[in-house]
Amino acid sequence: MQEGHIRESFLKEILKKLPIINKKFNSWDEEYASPHSLQTRFLMLWTHAPLIEAVRRFNPVDVAEVGAGEGLISTTLSWMGYKVMVIDNNRGVIDEATAYAQKDGGKQTIQYGDALKVETMPEVDVYVSHGVLEHFNDDQICRIIDNMLAKSRKGIAFCVPSIWYFPWWANARHMPLSSWKRILKKYDMELRYYGELKPLTIGHKILSLLGYRNNFILGVIPKQKS
Repeated sequence: MQEGHIRESFLKEILKKLPIINKKFNSWDEEYASPHSLQTRFLMLWTHAPLIEAVRRFNPVDVAEVGAGEGLISTTLSWMGYKVMVIDNNRGVIDEATAYAQKDGGKQTIQYGDALKVETMPEVDVYVSHGVLEHFNDDQICRIIDNMLAKSRKGIAFCVPSIWYFPWWANARHMPLSSWKRILKKYDMELRYYGELKPLTIGHKILSLLGYRNNFILGVIPKQKS
């Protein structure tokens, strides 16, 4: 059993029946059928400013995101003037994300693509992913990273939930920084925690005492010159 997974499994067994912590998940189509409120989306954007700043540091012309989601990151990058493409392997999610982008004024192109199949991925300056890698096993994670690097000219930036992230859902692997360092040890990268700027509820305040503010991990891997 992988480092970090023992702790994760133990906590899940204790807490998985509490709806406030363990969110029910049925399918990605259903998950994105009802978007977060505008207030929540802007709060999420504020939280993920380190990821967007990591992309900006590459000074890209074009960017591709792996995983469409609600389009939070890709729409924001399009607002910033980048040419943005998004790939996803779920047609229903693509349709939902396209509708969100149109409503929010996003100018990104959202199309079918699979990060495990490099031939389906466009070539761009920078690849970014937000909450994707944690849904795969170690070998698949490295394969996705390799594919993003192969199709990027400058590098990649990604974020994943840490062990402190709640709720748990969709079979995500919420692991500490040490586990991600082990999985990605072959890469020359920056890897650090970031999180909520301010605990939102009493429950969050209690969790923040245990490390809850470190509820995301940022990874940045520059493209190595050959």
